[in-house]
Amino acid sequence: MPEPLTPADGAWWWMEHPTNLMTITAVFTFAEPLSLADVRRLAERLLRYDRFTERVVAMGVLGRPAWERDAAFDLDRHVCAASLPDGAGRDALEALVGELMATPLAYDRPLWQLHLVPVFASGSAVVVRIHHCVADGMSLVPVLLRLADEPPVLPPIATRGRADGGTERRRRARGMFDPRRLVEAARASGSIATAIAGILDLRADPSTPFRGPLGREKRAAWSEPIALDDVKRVGKRLGATVNDVLLSTVSGAIGRYLRARGTAADGVTLRAVVPVNLRAPDDVALGNKFGMVFLPLPVGHADATARLHAVKHAMDRVKRSPEAVLIFGLLRAFGTTTTRLLKLAVNVLGRKATAVMTNVPGPREPVRFLGRAVDMIMFWVPQSGRLGLGVSILSYNGHVRLGVATDARLVPDPQALVDAFHDAFAELHEAHGEVPQPV
Repeated sequence: MPEPLTPADGAWWWMEHPTNLMTITAVFTFAEPLSLADVRRLAERLLRYDRFTERVVAMGVLGRPAWERDAAFDLDRHVCAASLPDGAGRDALEALVGELMATPLAYDRPLWQLHLVPVFASGSAVVVRIHHCVADGMSLVPVLLRLADEPPVLPPIATRGRADGGTERRRRARGMFDPRRLVEAARASGSIATAIAGILDLRADPSTPFRGPLGREKRAAWSEPIALDDVKRVGKRLGATVNDVLLSTVSGAIGRYLRARGTAADGVTLRAVVPVNLRAPDDVALGNKFGMVFLPLPVGHADATARLHAVKHAMDRVKRSPEAVLIFGLLRAFGTTTTRLLKLAVNVLGRKATAVMTNVPGPREPVRFLGRAVDMIMFWVPQSGRLGLGVSILSYNGHVRLGVATDARLVPDPQALVDAFHDAFAELHEAHGEVPQPV
């Protein structure tokens, strides 16, 4: 008997559009080569989860999406090889990732695929694609890391942070949201309808090169590693979290990019849609359990320190707001209505932002898959709301990387944003007499 998708999972299924696929994409690079048989062995470890052998089917007269076991499941349909030109480097891998971002998964099969790039640098690379209706990023990270030879121990999301005493202090150190406090805030907000009206009353974001009709071609890029200790050091000096520092640096990068494109940026504030985990600390089940907040990005602040303080102030405000819980509720509600109404709501919310931004803490120590060390991990979430810019931040093994996914029609040069990120980070350090450590 088919199992209906939860309302939240169904919302991500219905949001799929040819110009904006709802697929989470990740890249793992390895120091040593992998074979297709190796990747098949890794894929077999995913099959312990039913979702990876189930497809989405239409159920009943209304065509509601439901999970049904794929009677014709064939693992070889989900593990494939992709080659790069001889001697190709990161640019070619980034181009491949962009191409895969624009390629729909096969809807008549379980919604995932692993693509092996057998020759990349001194080893290999694997591109992972999983539809957002299967799970959100916070549950997929531990699932994918369980494919490792010795899965790293990740502390509960709500308690990640520095070991400086006390759960609440650790939350503040990483800038995390506490799901229980968010629920309490939503209940204490008085009129839920009034709070929702406040979200809907937000003005549309200004017109910039990042906004406009989307095409089907996508681009991807990622940064060089930045030492996490550098991020912590400048944050400690300015009384800010790691998250504050990174988001303010992204804000500076966007401002630099706009100015380079000849767009007036002084005084401009753009909003980013930031996912907020709403899971209990021990909840690692697949599915979608997160809300979203609209975070103002002071991209027009020319002073790096002022920009950081503005981001910190905005983050402190949204952490206390019920916005994430309310938007999660809206997604659940619209996930049970017609697709036309859902898409209308998504488009209305999408006009109030310019980008999707995600920051996920990854393993603190290096991990190995089938005896091969993982050099790099990067990921991107879909740009819901017909947005053309996605920014992902991931920490791994003491370093932080920025990933950028763009619509090629709007931003054909995501590497320019990556370069601007490095420049903005150096600017923030130099403003306080420091130099980032070489990696």
